[in-house]
Amino acid sequence: MNLKLAIRGEHVCTINVWADRYPQTARRLTEALPVTTIAQHGKIVGDLLYLGIPVVMPLEKPMLLQDICQERRRQTGSAAGAVCFYGPRQQICIYYGDDVANEPFELSWIGEIEEGLSAIQLAAIKCWVSPGEVATIALG
Repeated sequence: MNLKLAIRGEHVCTINVWADRYPQTARRLTEALPVTTIAQHGKIVGDLLYLGIPVVMPLEKPMLLQDICQERRRQTGSAAGAVCFYGPRQQICIYYGDDVANEPFELSWIGEIEEGLSAIQLAAIKCWVSPGEVATIALG
């Protein structure tokens, strides 16, 4: 299942949500989208952009952040491009670089950036210096 992310009304990236591995999360996202929200940079945890979404559910197949990053680095050489759902704060988390803090919390690693990694990296840096960008997530 693909999601399209736009910031300031411009397409930034396509996210592939692994609906076969995370069917409950994919179903809840399908029911909730499209969503207009605020893109926020995770300044304390590193290269992270997160987006609030109106999805309340327990984590599906939770993993520790450091395990997700370790597996992503093993697969691709970098944590960049990993996309997670963080249920306690109702957020989609996009890891756009490899500078990610080892925080002891669990997430559902629901997919990856399929197209537009460079564009999301640029958009995330802009959110660092100019917080509060309006973002839209839609099925795509």
